[in-house]
Amino acid sequence: MKGANLVTGLFLCLLALTGCPNKTSTEAAKGDNPAAAKGDNPAAPATTSTADRSVRIISISPDSDKPLRAGSTVKLAIAVEYAVPNPGGIVGVVIQDSNNALVKSNLRDVPSGSGKVNPDIEFVVPNAKHVDVHVPLYVKGENKSSQVAVKKYLITPK
Repeated sequence: MKGANLVTGLFLCLLALTGCPNKTSTEAAKGDNPAAAKGDNPAAPATTSTADRSVRIISISPDSDKPLRAGSTVKLAIAVEYAVPNPGGIVGVVIQDSNNALVKSNLRDVPSGSGKVNPDIEFVVPNAKHVDVHVPLYVKGENKSSQVAVKKYLITPK
């Protein structure tokens, strides 16, 4: 994506993180683990879905149960499964710190149907309590994300 499309996509990422009611983890969606709904379980696999769309983090490395060190550069290797109706959509990765400040983001176009993508991202770990990795799913033509999967990493100081 270039120019205006990139700006629009990033705006939609930020809008999604503040306005999407479907931010959840697998356990929270099933009601099995209320702590996961509050983001207290960083090792919980993240997934959300509705009848015609879903997004799920199937793997992430380094493991989210191991804290990251402030100031270090980290490359997250992420594998995501998605399902999106016509006309296709966008899978994003948005990293925010514990103060909800944007650390880094990227977007990837995906065709309609279901599939897997690897939207890896590299960033410098901020000096904060934690970072949240949001993986929003957008359906083209809609003005906010329809689903958001989330993982949380705790941060150890320098």
